[in-house]
Amino acid sequence: MSSTSKAWLVAASIGAVEASKDQLGMCRWNYLIRSVNQRIRNNVRSASQANRFSSSTAGVR
Repeated sequence: MSSTSKAWLVAASIGAVEASKDQLGMCRWNYLIRSVNQRIRNNVRSASQANRFSSSTAGVR
């Protein structure tokens, strides 16, 4: 297979994958999953910091 044919094959494959992502809404799902994951991480960090703060103030009393 010539290099030109390989280049067209790769380009067509990439185009097909991108088109299927758009049709299936994969990009939107990936954004949604990343967004939810980030919110969970932030909430866990906030909760752990609150627990550390409350345990450190409990020893002061």
